Amino acid sequence: MLFVAISAIRPHDNAESLQIRVIRKWIPYGNRQELCYLFVDNHGDAIEAIADLHHQSHFESRITLHSCYTITNYLSDTARSSMNVVPHTACIRLGLRTSFSQFDDDTIPYHYFNFVNYDRLTPRIDNHLLLTDYIGRMDRVSPILNRSGNNLLKINLQDQSGNFIEATLWEQIAFSFDREAALQKPQPVIIAMTYDERTLQLGSTNATTIVINPAIADLENVVTRFGMIRDRPRTYPSTSTSIMSSEEDENRITLEQLLQKSPKENKRIKFTCNASIKEIDSSRKWFYKSCSECRKKVLPKEEKFACPDHGEIKSPRFMYAVNATIADDTTSVAVVLFNDVMTSLLGMDCHDMVVEEDNPSPHILPTPLRAIRGKLKIFQLQFREHDIKHKMTFTVLNVFEPKKPNNDIAGTSSRPSTKSNKRQVKRSDDVETVAKKKQRN
Repeated sequence: MLFVAISAIRPHDNAESLQIRVIRKWIPYGNRQELCYLFVDNHGDAIEAIADLHHQSHFESRITLHSCYTITNYLSDTARSSMNVVPHTACIRLGLRTSFSQFDDDTIPYHYFNFVNYDRLTPRIDNHLLLTDYIGRMDRVSPILNRSGNNLLKINLQDQSGNFIEATLWEQIAFSFDREAALQKPQPVIIAMTYDERTLQLGSTNATTIVINPAIADLENVVTRFGMIRDRPRTYPSTSTSIMSSEEDENRITLEQLLQKSPKENKRIKFTCNASIKEIDSSRKWFYKSCSECRKKVLPKEEKFACPDHGEIKSPRFMYAVNATIADDTTSVAVVLFNDVMTSLLGMDCHDMVVEEDNPSPHILPTPLRAIRGKLKIFQLQFREHDIKHKMTFTVLNVFEPKKPNNDIAGTSSRPSTKSNKRQVKRSDDVETVAKKKQRN
């Protein structure tokens, strides 16, 4: 049987049998609900494989880290737009139909790294398309620290040219690093790791892997070169909850106040805001095709469509997924409005919008979508994730009509009722009166 090389896999091609070793597993930060693996083949090339997190037990019962498998019935897709672990244009989608047949092969590597030199780090700052693989000698390592409620551990690394850089391990990655074992190993201790780079420092993500004295072909020479580096001066680069009677008034807040909330501490909290749709991102598709048996996105497979779990789909469903910006009179935020919310907002399901209203292009906004801009609504929001520019993104869970809207201008906030306005004014007057009395006393 012929097997495809990882380097030959392209998005949406007719996926052929693949032989690989599974070398990493992680769950990305945010709400993507993905279970990710890193596969490497006998040529030393690697590719990310992505499964539905809801089927975690299914895949964990079939896939063991560091084991080799022949894989069939998978789909190939375009690599994500940020936080990729490897520089591959494609990724693999694993579904319930994917088959795994285990075998042994010591010629397939146990590790994959695409190391970046120190002098190439600066151009990668805040470029989050690809995570950074870095190797260096462990110079110093801190104990677990707690900063503003977050646990972290810091490692200072020295490269083969004598440059120093600081790497920060966060939360579970920090606790997974065996500091005592690393300190007891014979010097020099070489560390290889995968990181995100936000300044001229390295920061861990859920995809971070850390290997001490990695089993790479050139390790002996690397250790020798580090042993020859002379000591030199170290220069390191430098909820407020309202009691309301209805869901549309729950946790009422301005967008500016919302941006000040911690996503980690409030990821399950629903907030409501008076706002209007300021802009719809026409560079993103406003609908996608999904499986007719589930809601998963289907992928092109030759001239047809296929679902990772249900195989070829004859008639995919059309589903709204609109990326937009909403605004009140304090600020604006990025949001995503999915199928049920958009159907309610437009009064028309996505199939009718695409087929009956003759709007076949996902890149051209139909007139009804453009018409919803600038209309005051009550948006029920939940934290989604950070995008590649570190802006908070929210999912719109529901949209309500304001009880007594003041006007219909984009970016205008209104309070739930005139009565509540009077109460707030009265409270402000009381506060001012108390302040004046204190000054007289």
